[in-house]
Amino acid sequence: MMEGGDLALKLDLASSLVDQGHYGEAEVLCRFLSRLAPAHPVPFYLLGVIAFHREDVDGAETALREAIARNADVAGFHETLGRVLRRRDRHAEAAACFERALDLDPSDGVVHGQRAACLEALGDRPGGLVHHRRAAELAPGDGAVRLATGQSLLKSGHPEESLDHLRAAMAASPADPIPVILLARTLRDLSRPLEATETLRRFRLASGRTMCRVNEASWLLSAIPRSHGEMLADRRAYEEAIAALEHEDCPLVLDDLIMAGTNFFGAYQGVDDVEYQRRIARFYLRNCPDLAWEAPLLRQRTEGRVRVGFVSTNLFGHTVGKLFCGLIARLDRSRFEVTVFSDRDLEGEIGRIIGATADRFAVIPGDIRGAREMIAEAGLDLMFYPDIGMSSLTYFLAFSRLASVQCVGWGHPISTGIPTIDHFISSVDLETDDPVPAQSHYSEHLVRLKLLPAYLVAPAPPAEGSGPDLGFARGRRIYCCVQSLFKVHPDFDPLLRGILEGDPDGVVVFLSGTYPRWEGLLRERWRALGRDASERVFFLPRQSQGGFLGLVRSAHVILDTPCFCGGMTTFETLAVGGVVVTWPNTILMPSRVTAAYYRQIGVTDLIARDADDYVRLALRTARDADFRADVVGRIRAGMPRLEQRQDVPAMFEAFFLEALKA
Repeated sequence: MMEGGDLALKLDLASSLVDQGHYGEAEVLCRFLSRLAPAHPVPFYLLGVIAFHREDVDGAETALREAIARNADVAGFHETLGRVLRRRDRHAEAAACFERALDLDPSDGVVHGQRAACLEALGDRPGGLVHHRRAAELAPGDGAVRLATGQSLLKSGHPEESLDHLRAAMAASPADPIPVILLARTLRDLSRPLEATETLRRFRLASGRTMCRVNEASWLLSAIPRSHGEMLADRRAYEEAIAALEHEDCPLVLDDLIMAGTNFFGAYQGVDDVEYQRRIARFYLRNCPDLAWEAPLLRQRTEGRVRVGFVSTNLFGHTVGKLFCGLIARLDRSRFEVTVFSDRDLEGEIGRIIGATADRFAVIPGDIRGAREMIAEAGLDLMFYPDIGMSSLTYFLAFSRLASVQCVGWGHPISTGIPTIDHFISSVDLETDDPVPAQSHYSEHLVRLKLLPAYLVAPAPPAEGSGPDLGFARGRRIYCCVQSLFKVHPDFDPLLRGILEGDPDGVVVFLSGTYPRWEGLLRERWRALGRDASERVFFLPRQSQGGFLGLVRSAHVILDTPCFCGGMTTFETLAVGGVVVTWPNTILMPSRVTAAYYRQIGVTDLIARDADDYVRLALRTARDADFRADVVGRIRAGMPRLEQRQDVPAMFEAFFLEALKA
């Protein structure tokens, strides 16, 4: 039998070999020691660590349980077993291991972070956040801990608190772009665009990594402008910065671009953005030629079904999923073979329908190379992007030629500026009457279908009492705006003033945004309305689908936002008996969707001609019950012209076949 001192020396040697990565020698020694001292836990623990490093999770779990069976009071044994179980997605068991490790050593910040990640995977985000915060207190210099804490705070709706953690993660790992981009995106979303873009600029100059060069320009736009003047100043700075990119050589690495954001807020200014979208696309192509990838074997049309691919990251209960799920399900399968690509597994009712009706479904990798290669293997004839501009993955995929015909839908209703997108699918009512100026807003060939380009299915009626508590508005008329707060353009402010001044018994209700700061910025902007008026503006928490439908049915009138109006929210409001006052105040599609719905059902009473008419219509609809009832009745009678139109898929089919012949 080996003496105690000799055993300790051998264990130290084995541990040192493991630390140095000499796993073969360490394993031989640990197996020898486990036979020589079978009651000692450390050889089994080290064998578990070796197996884990070799990706042998079964062997790691067996060895670590042997170690714990010999001594259950060592925190590190439980922590390492927790890591192994987490790797196997056995999050509940892993969480229990981390909990036991913390019972033995509550001061280990890294273990708090591990337990937090397990709780989040189990759906317990509040519990996870508690442990993330504790991890950051105990390990303030650990960049991974501070990054995970910042991310958890963002997911939990605490963006301001996340900022210090993201800055600490940057300081700990100055070459890591992830905390930098998260910090900049959060600052942008908090309407602190100059800080956001300066954060990106400093990182580029310090690291030489250029993936966010466009974002330094496009993120100059505030999510919630403090005034009309600030919005115009932001816009000038944005246009100048985008224009400057035309003359800049800035080599980009394809694999890094997935971390860059899109030019999302450019759509919400009420301004034609097509030229800036084109300039951004040209910058990317000039500085990253690898974006212009072409599938090795672009399929030549032969006999048989047309192979159509749909790709989006929003094919769930998102507006995009609702708009295009019906089209995916109802394309004629005798003529079209449909493959759907997404970055996630199908989920919810939308996912169930797509899964049941698509010929094939595939989860694409989260990187541009892997995604485009997988899609290319499908040998598509036609690629359809329901939306481009909300996801980096689909935006940069769109630069590739993956099918002989490539189209984009109106899920994000602005031009892409990308030369490999051939057609933008719109409709007559969504565009101006004259096709020439309408086409000028798009880099793609504009396709104006006769009907709205979506197979729309009405939601189930809300259960009685499913809306939010509106006790604060008892005895008052409710004017409700349900659009995302970043759609509340400064041009809306005079409309709000006119309504509040015109109806002393009215209250205006909004839904809170993603960030609490947005509400504060809007309230600050609306101080000019006067104290009495601003005190009659209320914000409700974001609602479930049932709560939303109950709210719009309870309101006296729904207020549409100018410049970028409602889309699916308008359709669902009309479907459950609500009424929407809209003002298509620009010639661009984003302001014209609600009006297009009304034109298709033949009810145009609530389409305002100008700002004064908008206020007049809102006041009349809220105060005149007979007028409102008449409009609701005619909307109800006209909805069959909008819902479940079997001729909508037929229009797409005809266009797809024609485009493939061209």
